[in-house]
Amino acid sequence: AFDLAAAWRLEGFLEPARAIAIDPDAVDAVRGAAVRAVGAIGGPQAAEHLERIARGGTGSNSADAVGALLDIDLERGARVAAELLRESRGEHDIAAMFGAIAAREGAGARVATALGEGEEVDKEQGGRLREAWIASGLVEAHLSRQLDQIAGVVETKWEYSDKLIAGLVEAARKGDQKRGESLFASARLGCAACHQVGGEGGTIGPELSAVGSGVPPERIVTEVLFPAKQVKEGFSLIRVITKGGAVLQGYDQKSRDEESLLLRDFASGEIHRLKVDEIEKREAVGTLMPPTARGLSRQEMADLLGYLIGLDGHDG
Repeated sequence: AFDLAAAWRLEGFLEPARAIAIDPDAVDAVRGAAVRAVGAIGGPQAAEHLERIARGGTGSNSADAVGALLDIDLERGARVAAELLRESRGEHDIAAMFGAIAAREGAGARVATALGEGEEVDKEQGGRLREAWIASGLVEAHLSRQLDQIAGVVETKWEYSDKLIAGLVEAARKGDQKRGESLFASARLGCAACHQVGGEGGTIGPELSAVGSGVPPERIVTEVLFPAKQVKEGFSLIRVITKGGAVLQGYDQKSRDEESLLLRDFASGEIHRLKVDEIEKREAVGTLMPPTARGLSRQEMADLLGYLIGLDGHDG
């Protein structure tokens, strides 16, 4: 009902929407719809109401309010989002906020700017935000760079060449696989948030339990250090902006229907079918795998690659 009220700008629903929007006992989906309705039919005071909800709420409620605020006032919404991210400690709260930001065109860049302009984010919080961003699988270049900066991440300069790849393969054969396993599982790199090994880990990216026996070591090195250079079939990420302003990210799936686009949600695996005439813009991202390994030392890189190359599908 609230989504219809928002679409039709039914002012009679405003007060009930405000009440539900701040009701902690309301079902998340209903409360989210109420928040969107406040933004759509709240008139000149909508931004003020949404900011109050965002600052007073938690998790998805706060994120829904920030998302609705971004829809009607990008600058104000970005400023509020940045301030809340500086203070957020809960992984769920941070992830929900990032989801709301990534779903709006231009919001990531504005939030990145706001994070850089306002009160300095301490490195511990910067690391927390960066780890949550990596684990989300979301892609937004401006925000990624800003989070790296506030977390104090310094990338080693790696220039692609056949000589570099061959040298790293040789180094990997002498790497410490135990240390490499620890690096793989660390929040610093976020590998295990997206990839499974031995039934443990995330499902956003390809399963890696036997990657060492099925993929040439040169390709493993290339995909770790230069993830955009080679993307496994079925994991090519695209970003779609609908004519309604929604931003969707997912894996492009083959379809025989030329009038539809199939997009597989990388987190849930759900397939979204979008009509081509509903799409405003479509961008090829390539890969959602972040180049986090570029922040490793040479020895750490050798250890991580040694672990991956040694994965043959057998435990231990």
